Amino acid sequence: MIPRFLTCAGGVLVFLLGSQPVLAQADASTGVEPRWYVGAEAGKQIRTYSIDRQGFGQFTSSLGAQGAYAVSPRLLVQVGVQYGRGNKPNEELQGSGSFAHYPQTEQITRSWTVPVQLRWSLAKDPHRFRLESIAGIGLCFFRQRETGTNTATATKFVKTNSGTNGYLDAGIGGRLRLNPQFDLTADLLLNVNMARPNNSYFPIAPGFGSGLSLQYKFR
Repeated sequence: MIPRFLTCAGGVLVFLLGSQPVLAQADASTGVEPRWYVGAEAGKQIRTYSIDRQGFGQFTSSLGAQGAYAVSPRLLVQVGVQYGRGNKPNEELQGSGSFAHYPQTEQITRSWTVPVQLRWSLAKDPHRFRLESIAGIGLCFFRQRETGTNTATATKFVKTNSGTNGYLDAGIGGRLRLNPQFDLTADLLLNVNMARPNNSYFPIAPGFGSGLSLQYKFR
């Protein structure tokens, strides 16, 4: 899974490096200087997490920080880091035989996600409010806790697992210019787990997320 993630990351890097001369020429012709952005964000997601190709869905809430660089008036490259926790444990059904460890719960106790995004403005000219198309990749490091009762022996157990998953992200965002220094952004994103768990209802293991961030701009 990690080599596949690195291949995608390398493709994004090649695209950015190859586009630099064209974008630099566009900036020179318009007289627009590149700008840097830093910001804070809050979000809520549902992701499919995979451990040993076994997947489970979990709602998480997250807080994070981000930095971005305006490569051109319409293209923004953004990198962030997000810390998240599962909202509540997932409850499994009672079982017997090979399912004798039920009832059982699963919960993401903590996660660290590093998303890298390309944000393309759908408006050719600057506006106070504009829509942006978003495409990106993300690497998530997480810890999962399982709790349950073995119905055959009536004993309880707690198990901790760790995993690393790569995701593809795509969606749309809205950017509102509050003043020359501050922007407010709101994003809606679909995510796909690149590990493709064996037990996922869909082969692409889809998820969904939303986020709100406040960004400060400077040259």
